[in-house]
Amino acid sequence: RLFVDVRAANMRASRAYVAPDSPVQVTLFHASAGSTVDDELRRQRWSDVAKGGVEMHLLSGEKMGHYEIVKSAHAIRLAEAMNSYLGYLP
Repeated sequence: RLFVDVRAANMRASRAYVAPDSPVQVTLFHASAGSTVDDELRRQRWSDVAKGGVEMHLLSGEKMGHYEIVKSAHAIRLAEAMNSYLGYLP
């Protein structure tokens, strides 16, 4: 019961939150379990806030989705992708 209450409170809070505009660029690493429509919607929503632009990195893998990307083998691939990206920053 407590988990359900916390989850419901989190959902209400996330629906009510409006992020302020920011001049920063956002870099997204996301799982491939989705469509190109989802990708464009995700880019547009972040572009509405991140005025410096949005860069997206797609990670693909078997049964990799939003929640699985941070688990075991997928988390290793995510960390490798992030480390590789960070190596290119000035």
